[in-house]
Amino acid sequence: MRPAEREGPLRIGGPSGAQDHRRFEHHALGTVNCISLRDADPRRPEETDAAAAAAFQLLDRIEDQLSRFHPESEVSLLNTLGFDRPIAVGKALFGLLQAAKSAWEETGGAFDPTIGPLMDAWGFPRGPARVPPGDEIETLLAARGMDLVELDTEARTARFVRPGVAIDLGSIGKGYAVDRAAELLQGRGIAPGAVNSGTSTLRFWGEPPGGGPWQVEVAHPKRPQEAIAILEAAAGSISTSGAYQDRFFHEGIEYGHILDPRTGRPASGKVRSATVWTEDALRGDILSTAIYVLGADEGARLLAKEARASALVVEEDPTSWGGLSVRVFHGRTPGFGRR
Repeated sequence: MRPAEREGPLRIGGPSGAQDHRRFEHHALGTVNCISLRDADPRRPEETDAAAAAAFQLLDRIEDQLSRFHPESEVSLLNTLGFDRPIAVGKALFGLLQAAKSAWEETGGAFDPTIGPLMDAWGFPRGPARVPPGDEIETLLAARGMDLVELDTEARTARFVRPGVAIDLGSIGKGYAVDRAAELLQGRGIAPGAVNSGTSTLRFWGEPPGGGPWQVEVAHPKRPQEAIAILEAAAGSISTSGAYQDRFFHEGIEYGHILDPRTGRPASGKVRSATVWTEDALRGDILSTAIYVLGADEGARLLAKEARASALVVEEDPTSWGGLSVRVFHGRTPGFGRR
């Protein structure tokens, strides 16, 4: 399998020399999405073509439904009217809001999709990049937190308890979309295969080209064209969080796009990237984001509660060669090993 995108923090593959997978690309969710599939019947490749097209159409529908940048999306409607009255939302959005609220509680607020206004204040992801003054950040912090989002399970509605609250599902939208696309493809009899959204969220099933475990390259935070680690992973998903590309410098200080919702400022700990294996990509997106914000020690405590999970964390370490060190920890059962 060819790498999906050489500039990204994750690259997937299998043993070299295998040519039985075909690769499809499509732009959605604000990034390039790649699907690698093996024909269920080599005599009928058009069936694989149709399956890939259906998966990409699904990604488009999910983006139309969940992106806060689409003015007619469910999320935009909720953000516009959610303080005025309860808003009836679809099953998918309601489930994501429930998952986000649980994750917010579990991580002590380190994972929080109500940071949309804070992201805008910093100019992420559309710019212009800026460092907002402290009083502006404090004002926006008063309108963040999933405790300000009321969910009515029976009516399937959501509302905000104060003005200024807004939802941004960028931290879990890719995971949800990748899971859905993988489920669609497997339902069409495609096995094995891989779905890769933006090189930060992967889902793969079956055996990779040539057999053996799936191989995932984790890019070096300082030299993204190089791998800092190669993982041998079981079928499942891998998500990574790191400020590899969306960042800026101001007065000699680097600011990355992953905010600490508790402070309203870019996460400033030692973690440079957090890569997590889980069975589903939605959970992986939550954990990788939380570990990046909380740090490796607290991340290890989070992962210890997981039935099956693994994490590779790259930290700044002036005592190590190159100024970085790598730590690996697992849930009760590991999902990957290092090659």
